[in-house]
Amino acid sequence: MAVAKTPHPVSQAHLSESLEDYLEAIMHIEEEKRAARPKDIAGHLGVSPPSVTAALQNLGARGLVNYHPYDLVTLTPRGRRVARDVIRRHEGLRRFFADILRIDEAEADRVACDMEHAIPPQVMDRLLAFIDFVAESPHGGITWSPGTGFGLRSLDGAQPDDDED
Repeated sequence: MAVAKTPHPVSQAHLSESLEDYLEAIMHIEEEKRAARPKDIAGHLGVSPPSVTAALQNLGARGLVNYHPYDLVTLTPRGRRVARDVIRRHEGLRRFFADILRIDEAEADRVACDMEHAIPPQVMDRLLAFIDFVAESPHGGITWSPGTGFGLRSLDGAQPDDDED
């Protein structure tokens, strides 16, 4: 089975975890409001306004955001590509933890946020291919039972007898 490769616009070595988090936050805010204000970004990330200003200046100098003091903030096309990649990694990991490993959604999201910055692109591509394989298997995915652990869902859709967690 061939793994579809996704271009990775900026290697993780070029941006800190913090700057990737800013891009992710700006993209989410833009999706909701069309543009982000520094105040929105500070609230979304739980950081101080001076921290937002410093990060926006850094991202602006890298050509990833359109930023001018006291104005709205938007992602540049390149910034949007990088933000989409960060979100893709986050969502892929969250899906793996929540859907495959059956970890609580909040914990899955927290761990995905921690790991999204460190996972190499080729590992992420393979992990996403694995998640898709499990989801599309003729068995309809996997099951989790404290008594028996992981298993493939039966072809008739029956679940294990033990309580699922």
